[in-house]
Amino acid sequence: MKKLVEGAEMRLASVRYRGHDTLAIAVDGTSDQVAVVPADSGLPTSMTALAALGAGGLARLAAQLPDLPKAETADLQMLAPVPAPGKIVAIGLNYADHAAEGGHAIPESPTVFAKFPTAVLPHGGAITWDRAVTTEVDYEAELAVVIGTATRHVSEERALDHVFGYTCMNDVSARDLQRKDGQWVRAKSLDTFCPAGPWLVTADERGVETHGLMRLRSYVERIEAGGTAADPTIVICRESATTALMDGGNALGAVADTAAMELAIGKAADSGVGLVVVRNINHYGAAAYYSMMAAEKGMIGLSMTNVLALMAPTGGAQPLIGNNPLSLAFPGTSDPIVWDSAMSKSTWGRALLAAQRDEPLPSDAFLDQEGRPTTDPKAVFAGGSLLPIAGYKGYGLALCVALLTGVLGGWRFDAQISGRQPHEPGDNSALMGAIRVSDFLDGDTFARQVVEIARTLRTAPKQPGVDRIWLPGEKEAELARDRRMNGVPVQAAARDDIAALADRLGVTIDDRLRRSLQQ
Repeated sequence: MKKLVEGAEMRLASVRYRGHDTLAIAVDGTSDQVAVVPADSGLPTSMTALAALGAGGLARLAAQLPDLPKAETADLQMLAPVPAPGKIVAIGLNYADHAAEGGHAIPESPTVFAKFPTAVLPHGGAITWDRAVTTEVDYEAELAVVIGTATRHVSEERALDHVFGYTCMNDVSARDLQRKDGQWVRAKSLDTFCPAGPWLVTADERGVETHGLMRLRSYVERIEAGGTAADPTIVICRESATTALMDGGNALGAVADTAAMELAIGKAADSGVGLVVVRNINHYGAAAYYSMMAAEKGMIGLSMTNVLALMAPTGGAQPLIGNNPLSLAFPGTSDPIVWDSAMSKSTWGRALLAAQRDEPLPSDAFLDQEGRPTTDPKAVFAGGSLLPIAGYKGYGLALCVALLTGVLGGWRFDAQISGRQPHEPGDNSALMGAIRVSDFLDGDTFARQVVEIARTLRTAPKQPGVDRIWLPGEKEAELARDRRMNGVPVQAAARDDIAALADRLGVTIDDRLRRSLQQ
């Protein structure tokens, strides 16, 4: 997350301010005035705690940055960016020119050594040594890489995923001790022999094709036909300190559900928990988007929605219940742990995608209108249905989501929703929830436990042929990073839809998008 707020590159520092150790944030490349994290803000006040939260912690910091108190740098005592690192691992002789400069043979691999954490010295501190111990002190300016997550058996391709940020470090050495000892630790680790800082610079899509550009044409068609309100009136019907019932005014799901989750997050920030049911909305896209909104604030996020009847109940031959997706997101690791699943083995969007690609469907996920398994997307569209995950368990979960959304919101049960045609209202409902972790457990403690659980799961013994154990949401997070860097692939049918819509609506397409549409 190189840029945490639009147009502003952020740098972080550990500081002592008015007698308390906390974090400071410099914005727009200047360090004359900084934002300071108060002890009672609910934000991490140490670099170690912030690093443990990863992208979610940085997003929380960015979101609250405008409201943080400001201070002059002259009023701060600068500490080392990470005042008490768990370990300092250094790499020596990793440049051929450097080896030659010191008269060393080029090693087969770089030399790895350690510096004691007690050697860390804040920026501007005095480097001192006892002349009775050493009389030959040297130094080298280094780039220090701050590792933010537990790291073991990491491939070269994934290494940068574990980098929280970068800072400056001075590798001070007692060369006479280094030659005499053979081992480098004492020579490199005298107190004050590791000056660092003062600033740490942070290191800077989820690939759900069935909920992205492929849906654009249907969204536009529904707005044009009157099935979705282009300028909705969203109102709060009932409200308490921790709950609310909203009417989405037949809005696009992304509009109304974002407002509902923002309201839930605000209630959780004030009261510890926020639950908001929003009714009278349309398709809301990927469930994880909303649960991650809460996780990025350091909260546990919950998102679910009911949809029109697409799924047959266990033993049934016709669709009577939606596949009603559910998502939970937990902060703590570099990426939130995110569970996002519809309650069917596959989705309506997968059938649409298979039809666009002229591909068969999985043989155990869909029924035709007679209740027989089918691999033909056309048979699904002609009155067929989806099958639930895990048999009756998925069916039961889908029913629970329906009760918590459409029924609790006083709106439509899945079988009562008719919005298949562009002119028909979507009639969906959703539940958004946020839980403030600190009401149950100190946020840093929770984050550390999540990190440890993640490490335990990732390093568990693997089955034959298994290369890696994934956490929920981890594949999507990695794919999102790749697509932010390399772009989002667009299927030919979606490209055609976008180009046709742009021409028909007189919309100018961004040059980068136009080039991709022409590929």
